[in-house]
Amino acid sequence: MHPSHQCPWPHLKNGWPGPSDPKARTATAAIAASEWARRELQCRAGRREVQLDRYVIAEVNGGEDFRHALDAFLEQARAHHKTGFLALAQGVASEATTVREELEHLAKLVHAAGLVSSPSSALDGGEIRLALRTECPVTGVESTYSFFPVCFCRNADRTEDALYDVSLSCPWTAINTTSDAFAFAMLIRDRAHEQFGCEAFEIADPQQCRVLFEHAVTVWQKMSIGTIEAFSRRSAVAQRALALSADRRHWIAAHQDPAFAELIKERFAHEMPVLYARALVSKWFSTLYAGEHFQVEREGQAGGRRIEAELELELQEIYS
Repeated sequence: MHPSHQCPWPHLKNGWPGPSDPKARTATAAIAASEWARRELQCRAGRREVQLDRYVIAEVNGGEDFRHALDAFLEQARAHHKTGFLALAQGVASEATTVREELEHLAKLVHAAGLVSSPSSALDGGEIRLALRTECPVTGVESTYSFFPVCFCRNADRTEDALYDVSLSCPWTAINTTSDAFAFAMLIRDRAHEQFGCEAFEIADPQQCRVLFEHAVTVWQKMSIGTIEAFSRRSAVAQRALALSADRRHWIAAHQDPAFAELIKERFAHEMPVLYARALVSKWFSTLYAGEHFQVEREGQAGGRRIEAELELELQEIYS
């Protein structure tokens, strides 16, 4: 789930300052970020979670502060109260003038938090995987969900920046921690509550559950398409824009998802929900009605495939 933005400040009515104003780096920053996320967040799934009050948005000052806030968020996710955490980095990170500088500061932050062996190791395009053991929102079975912190930068929407990528931009220097599979599971849980007044794993009729699952896949796919189209329209550089494959089974980005940070821009193809979400519901259905069990692990964020010249996909370009 990607927190990119349009400029939020003209829409705010209480005189909140822009991110270049020092006042924005007080407690007001978290308030302004919450308002921005509710109104301007381009990620459809992320905005839904914000509007459901399932997103933690907080300022962090240094690695220890970040680790404390991250651990608190994961405990709330374990209890199915929260699904995402946007950490707004304060101090020198918020003064950086390039994406590279922002990433270097954020790398030092996660190193100080004990999440990586060195700052440089956080900048090599690798992932920081946080495994969370919790009751699956769909099956009710103890499962492992993977959450991934990803950097978002103020300068990533500046075309002159070497690491320009609007889909990784944000009005604040930030780290966004989410699990696509967990958020999708929570969507199914919500729909079960709305339609049947019970948990998904309490639905006795397999056919009713199958219809519920298939509808959830359709909704998740539509939200993903809407997100990709919104980001693509905002990109001023075609090679850095998000795009869909012609069959809408893959999305293409100038970054690897869910890498924490990258200092080189390359294009990767990733699975759309029509693939990974359908695979998930098939496994959940087998768990519920065939007595099988599996670990979710990193379903939904299994990483992308680098697009080489000989592997170039036929793209449906939606950039304009």
